[in-house]
Amino acid sequence: MKKLNLLVSALCITFLSAFAQTATVTVDISKTYQKITGFGSHGWVDDKTTTLEPAFYRLVIDREYSGELEEVSNDNNNPSMLDDSKFNFKQEVIDWANKVYARPNPPFFIGTVFSPPGWMKDMSVRTPQELEWWSPCLTNPGQFKHLCGGKLKDDMHEEFAEWIVGWIRAWKKQTGKDFYSISIQNEPEFPEPYGSCVYTPAEMAKVGDVVAKKMKKEGLATKMFYGEILWAQSNVLNFYREATKYPDLMERIDAFALHNYDTDGIKVGGPSATQWVNTATFSSRYNKQMWMSETSGFSNDVDGLMKYCGNIYNAIVSGNINLWCILTNNPDEEEKIIWQAIKVTNKVKSNSIRCDAISSDAAILSLGFTNFDNQTFGTLLTNSSATEKSVKLSGSLLPDELEVYTASTGKNAILLGKMNTANGYTIVLPSKSLSFAIGKVPIPTAVSEENLSPSASFSLYPNPANNEVTATITHAHVQNLFIYNQLGEQVGQYELSGVEKEYVFNTSNLASGIYQVHAQSGQQKFIQKLTVIK
Repeated sequence: MKKLNLLVSALCITFLSAFAQTATVTVDISKTYQKITGFGSHGWVDDKTTTLEPAFYRLVIDREYSGELEEVSNDNNNPSMLDDSKFNFKQEVIDWANKVYARPNPPFFIGTVFSPPGWMKDMSVRTPQELEWWSPCLTNPGQFKHLCGGKLKDDMHEEFAEWIVGWIRAWKKQTGKDFYSISIQNEPEFPEPYGSCVYTPAEMAKVGDVVAKKMKKEGLATKMFYGEILWAQSNVLNFYREATKYPDLMERIDAFALHNYDTDGIKVGGPSATQWVNTATFSSRYNKQMWMSETSGFSNDVDGLMKYCGNIYNAIVSGNINLWCILTNNPDEEEKIIWQAIKVTNKVKSNSIRCDAISSDAAILSLGFTNFDNQTFGTLLTNSSATEKSVKLSGSLLPDELEVYTASTGKNAILLGKMNTANGYTIVLPSKSLSFAIGKVPIPTAVSEENLSPSASFSLYPNPANNEVTATITHAHVQNLFIYNQLGEQVGQYELSGVEKEYVFNTSNLASGIYQVHAQSGQQKFIQKLTVIK
């Protein structure tokens, strides 16, 4: 009898232990956050990156360092007289671009300037630290010495803008496609040991404004992303703030950007949760996206995989980022575990909307995504535990079946299994793994845009308005209304009781123009455009 009792006790302990290992991820697609512009790759290696199915590619905008342009000297002293014949991409680049453009879900391209052409720069300000590490300035000084570090000359701002325009027009001419977005400088705060250029926050904003004006004058569709700096160097918000002083620049900027590195710009590090929140708060105030436009340096082991997963989770949840870019341009990377992890995260497609997917287990990091274009729901699941974990999905509007793809030791982005009604939406995730579960399900139109809830609505009438506007709010407890102008400056604030369904506010003090009205309800924010005509 004693042995029987011991056996029963052991079975109970085993059952309870197994039960305790099951994490529940509760999904609510009506709780929406940011739109995902895409997960993508920097650079290209023949056709190798096509296996990653990235949403975009990030290219280097310069000729002398990357070999992508053929403009090598100042053809004339008139920045308004552009000789397009001097701008030609190598045919192999165009052939590759056209090949990936022809995919069923074609990627878009973003680009960043590493260095303006050498003839535009003042190299007398270059410091010795630029030559202390591996450096083309040392190994090939004849070709690169006029590119590493230095500053753009004051009288070359217009020429630089002309060069950017030439680059963008050459891409359109040779591919037939608009280049999606450009950054005028990679990591502007410190000199690099490779092709680079250094700016203060004020200098970069001034140059950016000249470029934005030139792009507007030329009628280019290409957007700008701005910053590409490191939180570790403490100047991120100073660079962003300077940009807000220039209306034309802010009109062209679609996103503020930073890099996920430590102070040296090489070792993977990235912002803390607090720094991400500060960045997200700033970009949201000006209604700009937040991009993480470069990271790398993850070790080829489970520790590197977990750091990759943690960095992405922190950036998406705390930073509300819309875009994530990782360096994937080394020929040997296909065999690395990080390469497989990238294949998993790239299954979160462009225009996905992040939604609630809350885990009951701190060891399971969970993120939910709906995609109206593809009519899918997916959840990105990280098992950070050293043991296997059983995970169960719970919530309404779940797909009948989800396929689960996993990257971990020995599992190269494989189909791990399926979660469906038959198994109670449960699957066992390997230890130290990254998985994405995705399935087809009708996605309501109401959740096809970021920061919109199907259970709440926010409208303004009349719109356009003159002196008075009525805000109508349904099924939401709004505490504050904020009004911002096109520069992102707050020009009005109204406190509400949280129970009001209609609120009348005065606009007689606002000049004619376009404004944004933000309604804040807890963690949710509803946005409407308001036009004022006097």
